[in-house]
Amino acid sequence: MLVLAIETATIVSSVAVAEDGRLLSEVTAAAKLTHSETLQPHIKQAMEMARVKREDIGAVAVSLGP
Repeated sequence: MLVLAIETATIVSSVAVAEDGRLLSEVTAAAKLTHSETLQPHIKQAMEMARVKREDIGAVAVSLGP
């Protein structure tokens, strides 16, 4: 199953796409912009890098914290 993982608990944000425990793509950035400004473009970039479409994603994983 394809999983979209999102981490925004700190100033550094990460978005990754994985399948069956294998990392397909990852975007990690520490930007002066807020997560609300960068999250959507990072999700799009990670999905393009993994060559997957929105309808291919079977689950979304997010972190809690800090």
